[in-house]
Amino acid sequence: MTRLYSSDQSGSGPKAADVQQGQRIASDSLVHPETFRLPSGRERDRHFELGRSYWNSKILPNSENDFTPEVKSYVLRKKGSRTGVRLIDYQSAKEFILRHAERGPGKEAAHQDAAGSSAKQDK
Repeated sequence: MTRLYSSDQSGSGPKAADVQQGQRIASDSLVHPETFRLPSGRERDRHFELGRSYWNSKILPNSENDFTPEVKSYVLRKKGSRTGVRLIDYQSAKEFILRHAERGPGKEAAHQDAAGSSAKQDK
């Protein structure tokens, strides 16, 4: 048995639920973390499947974001230490992704655009 955390039906907050292996729970009922760790090297974070270099471009000031990070992050380090642990704010990351999600035309319109552009190329 796997232990997962989900909201109870009264909505009063998370509670532990016993779930058989392979049984699914709706993703909106799962509790998300407040922060998650910046992935190392070639790994991807387990929440959004994005890599370290992508997150660095969004959490650190740089010319791409006009030196204003687009996603909140925090560094935990011992006093006097140069290195530490970088944590990314989950809610800030989720809001960033939703703001930048592609909301293109429906499949039919996209198909018509593709057909129209290929017809123009043939002429």
